[in-house]
Amino acid sequence: MTNGKILGLDIGIASVGVGIINAKTGNVEHASSRIFPAANADNNVERRSARGGRRLTRRKKHRLKRVEDLFDKYNIDTDFSNLNLNPYQLRVKGLNEQLSNEELFAALKNIAKRRGISYLDDAEDDSVGGTDYAKSIDENRKLLKKQTPGEIQLKRLENYGQLRGNFTIQDENGDYHRLINVFSTSDYVKEAQRILKTQSYYNKFITESFVEDYIKILQGKRKYYVGPGNEKSRTDYGIYRTDGETLDNLFGILIGKCSFYPEEYRAAKASYTAQEYNFLNDLNNLTVPTETKKLSTEEKYQLVDFAKTASTLGAAKLLKEIAKLVGCQVEEIKGYRLDNKDKPDLHTFEPFRKLKSNLTTIAVENLSITTLDTLAHILTLNTEREGIEEAIQKELPNIFSDEQITEIIAVRKKNSQIFGKGWHSFSIKLMKELIPELYETSEEQKTILTRLKKVKVNNKITSRTKYINEEEITDEIYNPVVSKSIRQTVKIINAAIKKYGEFDQIVIEMPRESNEEDERKFIADLQKSNAKEKDDAMKQAALLYNGKDELPHDVFHGHKELATKIRLWYQQGERCLYSGKHIDIHDLIHNQNMFEIDHVLPLSLSFDDSLANKVLVYSWANQEKGQRTPFQALPQMASAWSFRELRDYISKQKGISKKNVTIC
Repeated sequence: MTNGKILGLDIGIASVGVGIINAKTGNVEHASSRIFPAANADNNVERRSARGGRRLTRRKKHRLKRVEDLFDKYNIDTDFSNLNLNPYQLRVKGLNEQLSNEELFAALKNIAKRRGISYLDDAEDDSVGGTDYAKSIDENRKLLKKQTPGEIQLKRLENYGQLRGNFTIQDENGDYHRLINVFSTSDYVKEAQRILKTQSYYNKFITESFVEDYIKILQGKRKYYVGPGNEKSRTDYGIYRTDGETLDNLFGILIGKCSFYPEEYRAAKASYTAQEYNFLNDLNNLTVPTETKKLSTEEKYQLVDFAKTASTLGAAKLLKEIAKLVGCQVEEIKGYRLDNKDKPDLHTFEPFRKLKSNLTTIAVENLSITTLDTLAHILTLNTEREGIEEAIQKELPNIFSDEQITEIIAVRKKNSQIFGKGWHSFSIKLMKELIPELYETSEEQKTILTRLKKVKVNNKITSRTKYINEEEITDEIYNPVVSKSIRQTVKIINAAIKKYGEFDQIVIEMPRESNEEDERKFIADLQKSNAKEKDDAMKQAALLYNGKDELPHDVFHGHKELATKIRLWYQQGERCLYSGKHIDIHDLIHNQNMFEIDHVLPLSLSFDDSLANKVLVYSWANQEKGQRTPFQALPQMASAWSFRELRDYISKQKGISKKNVTIC
């Protein structure tokens, strides 16, 4: 039995408003707000970066310890007493001359300490570009054709007194170059192999076995999709789970389960089955000017063939083909989605067409649907070469050659936006059941699911409970901002039920705040706009002051807040907002006591020190205004314009914050 009350919740990203009213009388029985620190995903990035730094330091120490153990294993004695060794000189010397045990250890330890970037080889094509970083990497690659990393580093150390980090040098022609100490792991491996080959002629302990063991240390890297832990030390943060299960890929657990077949994982959006399903569902949603108002089965098959064979295809081109097929105008076709620019939005088999046009060594159209689905799963789940190679060899054995796998990796890398779109809501199993229905009928997915009596299965919340389990509710909410708000909301609902009993209704208003991406874009746009306004203000001031693009630097010396004064002067159209009088730029720059920055609403009352609450005015006008608002002060000031004139002027000035119109 319900309590005759209505619980209202206004959910935000940092607060939840709560209201309880009597359902019959409408009287408010409770009103409050639960405020909490908003979850910020950017903080996760900072913590993750710190963890990554600690992990790199820990692994570096472990790698160097393994080099020491390697020398002990092969009984290579070293004595470092009274030695001051330059490892870069030793690395160059070791390429052609004999090194002592101590010198060899110092050289190999130095290489293992900073062994380069393992993924730089995969990024070779991407590094050729217009950025300083790309140009520096490309310059290093050119030098590596004739030199080792050690030779390049020693030369830079001797010539410029620096080799690590990135720095700028000037060549004999006066041109500037940015140098960066970034090389691939494979470059260091080649250098180490050359050094060890030379030393094997002089040192009996440098055997093939020693070289092999050292290279393993130098190249050793935990696969990114394995995560921490091992068979003997299991953890739920890696593939070796504490329940005894061993996963193929750590990121596989992030794939959701199908709502209708909870034992099945969701399909990759780039899978052929998902593309065909989405394409047909879009076609069934369309209304065309024919007798049935819908596309026929035969027309759907023709459109599928058209989409798969087209070299390029967008929604507009697809609509033209549909219009041509049914004999109508594009404007007569209805029922398609619109994107954020109000343009038609339809699925077009884009991932399939990308594979077909870019894989020159593979006849994509001859691959089975199962192979295409599996390949899409692999390319969606894995982002790096080693993960893709291993997954293809395991899940699609004997189908692709090494050359073809290399080409597949290149296509994945080139089209990361397409293959990185994630996962469909449905599993392959469910979509294969629905695709024949989409061909044969004109129904869209919801109607078909209802007709086939497909029911969503909730495999977690199976029993009726008085209170909501917040862990079950938020288990698959991966956005930390949303998850925190939902957790707080659940706590409130449970507390309200405990105090008042079961409610007649629970009414929820969802957050009106923009999502994080929109918020970041808004902030970026605002910062860009502010920077432009500052720049425009300085240019306008310079133009009127000396007819140039910049003000002399010395005008800012000893003139406190001149930059802010110039910006306000520019916003206000070169006028004092209290007197309405013109402000000459020469007076503003040279007579700093003539003008003051005032708070429109007195700071002692508003506590608002933002630029929106500031104006540039003559000092005498500010003294007359005192601790009053313009509305209170202007009628009593001797040399001021009227309050109406002020409001009219502000409303016409684009640069002045509209907040000033209100607060005046």
